[in-house]
Amino acid sequence: MPSLDSRYPDLLPAPHDSALHQIVSRLDRAYGPENPNVGPPPEWRAHLAMILARRAGETAPRKARLRWFLVHPWRNTAFALVFAVAALGAAILGLALTDTPHYDTPNPPPPAYMVRALNLYGHTANQSWRDCGYTISVIRTYGDANRVIVEWSIQGPSDPSFAQLEGTSGLVATGLNPATGQRVRLQPMDGWIGGMTHNTTTMYDTFDTHQIAHEAAALHLQLHLASFNVMEQPGSGVPTASGCERYSGEGGLPSLSIGSLQDAARGFLTRWHPSLFPQSAYTAAVDGVTMSLTVAMDPVRVETHPEQKVTARGVALILDHVIATRSEVRVYLRRAKPGHILEDSWLTLFTGDSSGGAWTLFNDYWTRVAPASRLYDFAFPNLHYMPHASFTLAVQRDPYEGTPSPSWRTLKGGPWTFHFTLP
Repeated sequence: MPSLDSRYPDLLPAPHDSALHQIVSRLDRAYGPENPNVGPPPEWRAHLAMILARRAGETAPRKARLRWFLVHPWRNTAFALVFAVAALGAAILGLALTDTPHYDTPNPPPPAYMVRALNLYGHTANQSWRDCGYTISVIRTYGDANRVIVEWSIQGPSDPSFAQLEGTSGLVATGLNPATGQRVRLQPMDGWIGGMTHNTTTMYDTFDTHQIAHEAAALHLQLHLASFNVMEQPGSGVPTASGCERYSGEGGLPSLSIGSLQDAARGFLTRWHPSLFPQSAYTAAVDGVTMSLTVAMDPVRVETHPEQKVTARGVALILDHVIATRSEVRVYLRRAKPGHILEDSWLTLFTGDSSGGAWTLFNDYWTRVAPASRLYDFAFPNLHYMPHASFTLAVQRDPYEGTPSPSWRTLKGGPWTFHFTLP
């Protein structure tokens, strides 16, 4: 006998449903071939087919509702992108608005060795020059056989719209060599720039004096200030008030939270739309001021010649001599054989519980081969002269240099350690 599924395909659609199969099987026994005279009534088939159709509609997976973000997935992505950009913009604006721009700048203390030399052994200068409505003053000076320290200031106009003096001085110093009678340019060393107080910015500049220092003779210097930068409020009229300032552009004001997320957010928005935050106008002031002054020489100077030779990893280095003053200890090294200069070196000087790093004073960094007699001078401004003090000098390759290019600049040999005592 044919199967139940083949006899009733309209009542038993795939997939197989055991409950329907049982109902149709019982109806088949009541109205099927075993009872040919009875047969299932037509209305039964129609009614059962309607029930099966409704059941199939309930059990079949529902079709997704017609929604725009499912019918068009790319619109969902665009909506999310627009929302993310709007949220990011709001976050950046919120961070920027929590930051406060200002005209003032930090005023950290100057290096201790400068203050010590000026306070204990310096001399008051009190010399001033006026130009373009600004007053340039030399306040105090200190000089010895190694360096000269100049404390000076720039005072701006009293206009209340004047904002601040930018700390770029461009001070150039020349000195008279008493041995030759010629004026030579002094090599600039370290300096310090303070913040503005009552329209005045105080600065410290130091210069090498070994070329012009001669026993206890005074130093005859000329200081030339070509120009300096001023930051002031745009539209204040200050750049044109004195007639010799040159407008050089605008920029954002310093941040109260420099380096923070607020500062970064304000910097980003300022580049995109500069007028969102207060701006500052930059001008170059003064056409050039030359100041002549005489600096008294501190007679304290001791010198020792260790001529100490140390060989490390097959390379010999010689501590030629040392000159110590109240402002610094300066050491002079030379090679035992010709070679490139020691620009890739790192020096540290120790005495007692103090130590200091070196300022490299020699130039010609790209000299491939220099004679063995060439001296290389290094200044240690953080350490000062003490009678009969003992020192340890450590010389090694600069750990921050990386791999110089070309490779011949890499310092060969080392590390070297020297010991010496001042008389």
